[in-house]
Amino acid sequence: MTRATILRDAVSSFQLELYARTLAGVLPGCALPRSDGTVPKGWHFVYFPTAPVESELLADGYDRVPDAPATIAHELDAGRFVRRWRGGRLEFHTPLRTSDAECAVYDKVTTADGWRMSVASTRQMRNAGGPLAVLEHRELVYMAAAGKSRPVRPPAAAHVLARSTFTPSATLLFRFSALTFNAHRIHFDGAYARDVENMGLVMHGGLAASLMLTWLQYDPAVRAQLETAGVGLDAFEYLCVDTIRPGVPVDLVLTRGRNFRAWIVQDGGVKVKSTVL
Repeated sequence: MTRATILRDAVSSFQLELYARTLAGVLPGCALPRSDGTVPKGWHFVYFPTAPVESELLADGYDRVPDAPATIAHELDAGRFVRRWRGGRLEFHTPLRTSDAECAVYDKVTTADGWRMSVASTRQMRNAGGPLAVLEHRELVYMAAAGKSRPVRPPAAAHVLARSTFTPSATLLFRFSALTFNAHRIHFDGAYARDVENMGLVMHGGLAASLMLTWLQYDPAVRAQLETAGVGLDAFEYLCVDTIRPGVPVDLVLTRGRNFRAWIVQDGGVKVKSTVL
């Protein structure tokens, strides 16, 4: 494993309250928790930001990749590569609490050729002096052009156990960018997203995962399904299939086969698919 970068955070209750206010009313039927000093599963995204100064950012507003091959680094600096959040896995070991904490980050370039690069990031979060709280693996993809994704059909209605519909707003995306200190312009700069990346604003991969986890925990009907089956939401795997646009209704869908699965569907196609463990 590569050398760790240590990020320290006070994990403040104020930041937790800001995120609760950001999500308030977004997911119909979800009764968000009152803060008791415990960070809900999937809300860790608003903590442990990297904090580069503006001159250290790429043209798209995101962090540089220190270990990128020279040819790809040049393309990134020139703004000719786009970046996408591919997905990840989350494991919840012990509660992360609102007190001093640290996150060990291990980033590694896993594949790279002339037009595409994948970066695997592992994050180990714990309160100061405490046991491992959250283990996160995420994959980011950098590529010369964002081609069209192959459509994935949503689960058949007969297999759906629960469904909830909401419409993400551009304000939601902006607030999540602010809370996570994320300057990636495709999430808040409409002119850039439209004219440079030719797609319009898109939701963060981390926000999509956080919304799904919030729904799984705090929608009463969904939570009852999981509790009846004895599923403690100890782990969560997800894959970002396609981009999610603000201003367009989104369906959150729960199904069950060998495991429970949660889906985000928009415009009749799957945007994110996940497995609940």
